[in-house]
Amino acid sequence: MRIWSYKEPSAVCSTVLAMIGCKKTDPSYDEFVRTFAEVRDEALETLDIKAGAIRAAIPADFPKSGILYGKDLIFFMITAGRRISDLAEKYMDEGEYIKGMIISGIADECLFSCEKEAFKDIEKYARINNIGIEGIFDAPKDYSLSLHKLISFRLKARENLGITLTEGDMLEPVKSYACALVLTKDTEKMVIHHSCNNCTLKECAYRNGT
Repeated sequence: MRIWSYKEPSAVCSTVLAMIGCKKTDPSYDEFVRTFAEVRDEALETLDIKAGAIRAAIPADFPKSGILYGKDLIFFMITAGRRISDLAEKYMDEGEYIKGMIISGIADECLFSCEKEAFKDIEKYARINNIGIEGIFDAPKDYSLSLHKLISFRLKARENLGITLTEGDMLEPVKSYACALVLTKDTEKMVIHHSCNNCTLKECAYRNGT
């Protein structure tokens, strides 16, 4: 098992505003830029980004997952922590919607950028061990949310990451993510990035043009 903790994540104004759908051509763009400057430091202080990964497989006594059962897997989870979600919600409740949106966007950007750093380490692990990676699979697109129970159990998510599950197997805090990476003996395969072709977020600031 590997646990990461990111103490000094950064946030870029233009990227955060793009992630929340604010464009430079919008009449309110300058107001969003000013608000970003107001809340940036407060938001970053509340971040508690942690990630974990473990090599595993779906056991025989667990409900079968068609595309993952019988595969050699790496379970991965990452979270921005509870405090930043609470901060965004607080501003929303107070009617400070722009502040709430920007703080939420900061959480998303930091989560995504730290995930990329963790995936670089996972790629190094794969290359050192002479294995490849077929792809990244997540719920509910690729498998049932119930698999979160197994991923959470194997990573001891509550103790190591502060992640818990709702009754419907959703992740808490909200700014959290889980996935399974499928390993292969084919070392030529190293699909360690999310596929923009399969993603429905057409306005994502990280989209590669597809």
